[in-house]
Amino acid sequence: MKRLLRHGAALAIACAVLAARAAGPEACTRSPTARWDIALEGNLPVTQGTVNGKPAGILIDTGSAASLLTEGAARRLGLVARSSPERMRGIGGDSSLRVTRIDELRIGAWSAHAMMLHVGGDLAIPGVDLVLGEDVLHTLDVEFDYAALAVRVFEPASCGGAWLADWDRSAQVLDLERDDRAVRTTIEVNAVPALALLDSGAVRTLLSLEFAYRAGLAPDAPGVRPAGCAAGLGGELVRAWAARFDSVRLGNETLRDAELAFADFTVSPDAPLLRAPALSYSRHGPDVLLGNDFLRTHRVLVARAQARVYFSYTGGTVFPRLPAAGCDERARTPVD
Repeated sequence: MKRLLRHGAALAIACAVLAARAAGPEACTRSPTARWDIALEGNLPVTQGTVNGKPAGILIDTGSAASLLTEGAARRLGLVARSSPERMRGIGGDSSLRVTRIDELRIGAWSAHAMMLHVGGDLAIPGVDLVLGEDVLHTLDVEFDYAALAVRVFEPASCGGAWLADWDRSAQVLDLERDDRAVRTTIEVNAVPALALLDSGAVRTLLSLEFAYRAGLAPDAPGVRPAGCAAGLGGELVRAWAARFDSVRLGNETLRDAELAFADFTVSPDAPLLRAPALSYSRHGPDVLLGNDFLRTHRVLVARAQARVYFSYTGGTVFPRLPAAGCDERARTPVD
């Protein structure tokens, strides 16, 4: 009888193993955690949410390493901020930061609680109280669907090898850098490899001046013209130039004769013009800020767990012609 019981137990275990094998690996699940309705305010994706129950305009910014409350919003919300030794660096220099604590940040059905936030920034962006950055976004899969005026967030499970661009079986795929939280990938401009940062906080795509030299263009080259000035949360204005580039390649998508702006990301317009080209392919900072001109013409899914970006062209001119303008206060445009 004991032998029969042992044989019966072995048979039950074998059946369970066979059943598990037949079922295969756990199925991928990725129901949307939330849909964030957006308005493209000045070509920036701004959604409405609440901070501690009070209304707040929120910029969804994959180019910002940290989430940030503006000084004006902190005052309006009655938040107490303490000093911090930290500084934020971006286009137009750097800015001092303070820190505060909030009880709740809510956007639609999604919420976060007991958050520490930086407070600072020298350039106010109309309609924006809070910049939602990569310290929050890197925990989510984020889909940009500007045609539907929507940003969708997911918390996928068991989706390691699954195809996640459910809207297009022919979508392009780029691999993400795995060494940090930023949405960084490699593209090519004029057949030169470029480290690109997908930056939903950038009004338009912008190349670094150093990379423009490597790609064969300079501010004083024939056909290059002024393209106004740009500014970020650093507050200083930065001169920009526009030029035609032979090609921009992202995966298997190649854009020909694209007009792009380039600028020195870290200097004011009165600083000496950088003359020495950087000859090496730097992995420490982006060569390209891939901005909302790209996102407006593509549906894009940032799949964090897979370290991939899926994208499909949805229509329109990817890089529209830029207006010719000098750099002065009247042309002040935040790009980061």
